Amino acid sequence: MKKIIFFFLLINYSSLGQSYFYSLGIGGNLFKGDVQTWNYRPGFAQIKTILPSLNGSFGVQVNKTFDFRAQLNVGYIQGNASLRPSPAISLSSFYSPPVFTSPLIQLSVLADYNFFDFKSNEETWFSWTPYFVGGIGAFYGNPRYGNLTPKPVISIAIPYGVGIKWKLNKNVMFRFEALANKLTTDKLDWVSDQDTNLDILANDPTNFKLSKTDQYFNLSFSVIYSIYPIICPSSY
Repeated sequence: MKKIIFFFLLINYSSLGQSYFYSLGIGGNLFKGDVQTWNYRPGFAQIKTILPSLNGSFGVQVNKTFDFRAQLNVGYIQGNASLRPSPAISLSSFYSPPVFTSPLIQLSVLADYNFFDFKSNEETWFSWTPYFVGGIGAFYGNPRYGNLTPKPVISIAIPYGVGIKWKLNKNVMFRFEALANKLTTDKLDWVSDQDTNLDILANDPTNFKLSKTDQYFNLSFSVIYSIYPIICPSSY
């Protein structure tokens, strides 16, 4: 009996250290794949293809070091074959226009590792912290080249990146985050290894692989609101 009481007291004590939060944010998506890529860093022309996105999350901060959250991203991505550096795709054999756009929906489970001791409802040395973030998610896209719409693409995504959090008060925080999302398919833009036969590629929308895959980058700014468990006093 004493062991059972101790077990429930331990669970109750650990829950006191947790806080829950939800967030809403805005950002932008930048595609990198066979249709649109760059050598070392994106140029101004590629940066101009960034399309907007929205995100929302719900999570728990288990201690000053780790956060866990489920996050939904909804937006658009775009790729332009005419912006590809050498070796360029032959646009004469490409579908016109050589630009695809796609809606983007991704549901991810993410974990944050805070560099500094950081908790919104406690006094800490720093009111901000950089952090690493990583996780896994499921991705949906449906690319369109002009009037051509191949089959939708569903893929596993591996998001990873860095961010900065800053707390305004014990309930409100701000988050700036940069995520790279590596997909497990090379068919998001329906071009693989510079093959521009989109009709053939449309027959294989999965193309599961781990190397030389498409990816996209997401920059976002979010407002986080924290909530805390209310412990009611015992009544006798």
